[in-house]
Amino acid sequence: MARCLAAPSGDAVERESSGPRYGCAHAGSGVGPKRQERTTVDIKWRVVPWLSRFVLLAATIIFSLIAVKYLTNPVATAAAFKISLGSPAAVTNMRVGFGAFPLGFALITLGCLVSARRHLAGLWFVMTIIGAATAGRILGIVVDGPAHESFAVLRPEVVLLTLSSVGLVLEVRQRRQRLSAEARP
Repeated sequence: MARCLAAPSGDAVERESSGPRYGCAHAGSGVGPKRQERTTVDIKWRVVPWLSRFVLLAATIIFSLIAVKYLTNPVATAAAFKISLGSPAAVTNMRVGFGAFPLGFALITLGCLVSARRHLAGLWFVMTIIGAATAGRILGIVVDGPAHESFAVLRPEVVLLTLSSVGLVLEVRQRRQRLSAEARP
């Protein structure tokens, strides 16, 4: 005789036993190919929030590291790219443009990371910022010529852009599926 147990996810699972059936709502009819398919789909959708969190966490860390570098030592950081800052205003502009803006980006992505409702907005934000940066870098490579430093940064930008795009598409699909499931009687 089968006994119904609640799995950690809340799904009912049947187990062979000689005892009576306790609280088994589906009476054995819910286990089969259709139920297994539904569980597989549910497991796939459980990955989506984790992908969104990973992308938002990665973006938060990257933006924070950039911000700290340029806010704490803009002269040395600029010099690493053979950029000279000839005046206090130039140092301040480097600090603001390359330090404060990424810090603001990091705070936005952090806010989106901690709130599941804001994951979609955060993914849009990351995709927009990284997409614009990647396009600017590719334009620079085409117009100004290839540089080792540009290619070294281009690879992670493309990876983050790809992950944020995939996360965005999956997040939208999951929300649409959830809305259509709620609309069904």
